[in-house]
Amino acid sequence: MTDRLTSRDGEPLSGKKEAYHHGNLKAALIDLAERLIETGGFENLTMQSLTEGVGVQPSAAYRHFRSREFLLRSLAKRNFDRWNEEIGALIGQTPPMQRADAFIRFFFRSALAQPQMFRLMFVSEYGRDPRSIEGMMSFLTFEAALAQLVARQDEETVRARLLSSWAAIHGAALLLIEGRLQRFYVGDMDTDDLIEHIIATQIRSSK
Repeated sequence: MTDRLTSRDGEPLSGKKEAYHHGNLKAALIDLAERLIETGGFENLTMQSLTEGVGVQPSAAYRHFRSREFLLRSLAKRNFDRWNEEIGALIGQTPPMQRADAFIRFFFRSALAQPQMFRLMFVSEYGRDPRSIEGMMSFLTFEAALAQLVARQDEETVRARLLSSWAAIHGAALLLIEGRLQRFYVGDMDTDDLIEHIIATQIRSSK
């Protein structure tokens, strides 16, 4: 068996394109991938399940995504872009001293709404591409929001508070979506109470 030869953008180099009638196939594939990931996790996504789901031959899909890994990176990027747009709009209409609180509530709400997408974006290798600025924007937005509260503190203290708070919200979100915050850990707090507790301990204590 020979490997498929592709150009850098994933196009086959055979010179012959397969005809299909599916409208915007690239969008259809990535939309279906997002739905399948949310029901089965990104680990179980296959190109075969995608092409069968939209009713095309695998060769048609590979014109747009040269590999499963490339598709997952594209999907993570698309959702980071979506997150960054939404959080940017939210931050823009929130008073400076309340932006860190708003960011945390958005972060948890988004993680709980799409837990498997959260894992793809913030846990998997596909969302941790060091070359991707999209994946860094959430951290940078939180950094700017927290800076409003600790502007008078020295740089080392600010950095320590930032990393501590980021680790707390990231870790708590992951534990929540994985169902690992049993009653033993959070007592009688429901999810909203837990989020407000994190805000109180990590953000308001910084003021």
